[in-house]
Amino acid sequence: MSFRQDRTNPSTAISNWKGRSNTPKAWPSTAVSTWTNGGLFGSNVPIEATGGTKTTSGDYTLHTFTATGTFTISAGGGQTIWVAGVASGGASGNGKYDSNYGYLVPSGGGGGGEVREIKLENRGVDLPNWTVTIPAGTAQAQGQNLIVGDGYENFLQAIGGGKGADGGSNGNSGGSGGGGGGRGQTYFNGGGAAGGATSGIGGTGYGNAGGAGQSEGYRNAGGGGGAGGVGTSGLGSGAGGNGGNGYTPAIDSVPFGLTLIGAGGGGGYGIGGGVPNGQGGSTGGANASTAYGNPGTANTGGGGGGNVGMHNTTNGAGGSGVCVIAYLTAGG
Repeated sequence: MSFRQDRTNPSTAISNWKGRSNTPKAWPSTAVSTWTNGGLFGSNVPIEATGGTKTTSGDYTLHTFTATGTFTISAGGGQTIWVAGVASGGASGNGKYDSNYGYLVPSGGGGGGEVREIKLENRGVDLPNWTVTIPAGTAQAQGQNLIVGDGYENFLQAIGGGKGADGGSNGNSGGSGGGGGGRGQTYFNGGGAAGGATSGIGGTGYGNAGGAGQSEGYRNAGGGGGAGGVGTSGLGSGAGGNGGNGYTPAIDSVPFGLTLIGAGGGGGYGIGGGVPNGQGGSTGGANASTAYGNPGTANTGGGGGGNVGMHNTTNGAGGSGVCVIAYLTAGG
């Protein structure tokens, strides 16, 4: 911190002062507490900032990050800043051929990334540089975390979606749980309960469990959980389970422009009888497929879609994350 010289340097050299007549020249005109709480950084001064893609919506300025970057505040202070985003979705599982029973075993859909939102008070140029880490979508893995911080603390951390189950396995826990895989004579549950408000850091988080795999009929797999709802279970003679819907950030009705993010991927279905694929959750969750796993939509945190593993092909990757930072354009 550098103090304002006009408030600390007297205009006359101290050696030339003459008793009490010059004493006031040693007194700053403003209290030090005022320099740090307004005079130096600006109290209730509109924010000026750069980083991400900068737009306006109504009374708000928005900075949208679809890749890792820096949010830099160059002016302003005493302001409220809103942050919302989603971690990357979990990949779906891999289907496989079960030689013991002689059929293909479908995989569960990936869980959607956790959606997290927070309201930060009295922020400004005193904390000028924030790092926004946007997680990539990856195959064969859990989703990765979204992190927003200023080097001193992380304001927000959303948890990546759970990986969907391989054929014959349980789904994994995460921001939202991955769906369970189908199997012959054993019933498999979906991923563990989603992290939600207890899994991440800062604000409020949203996530749900994945659906269960089915052991009878065509042994369909469960859909991945979504930020706005659970994944459904696979049906014995019907479709693979559907992914849970996403969630739209709604803190203080700020227009983040993020609609139904963090949706789960659909569960794979067993071959035979013409039963359909499990459907991905709204906006970003991927549908299941016959052979190749479909990826979740980029920058939505959607979970990958399951498959039946007809050719031992790859699974569906989760969709990458996104983050929006918002503040009032004119301050206040």
